Amino acid sequence: MAVNPHSLQLLEERKPYRDSIIWQYSNEYFQSKGIRAWSDTYEKPIPHKIGTNYQNALNIAKLLKQHIGNRRVKILECGCGSGKFSRHLLYALKDVGIQDQVRLVVSDYSKKNLDQIKEK
Repeated sequence: MAVNPHSLQLLEERKPYRDSIIWQYSNEYFQSKGIRAWSDTYEKPIPHKIGTNYQNALNIAKLLKQHIGNRRVKILECGCGSGKFSRHLLYALKDVGIQDQVRLVVSDYSKKNLDQIKEK
């Protein structure tokens, strides 16, 4: 299914993460939940700090599992860089048992990055 580019809406111009809507949302969420937000059993809608670690990928995979049911979904990662987070996400999807339901598509401005990801 193609995305109609006219149906997309820019939420904000590019800016540092600390000044972004995502940061504000994340900060408000973690402040409102207090210490409970840090427990392993409490789901996090987005990581407090964007990173490339497996725990962040696992949180996303768990949320996906809760919301996709038996459907198949596609995820587009724009600006994947070295692909490190994508690898963590693929492992996490496998660990929660939904790897066959998710198709991960990566993109990056750098052809060199994409070539290196293909090699790995």
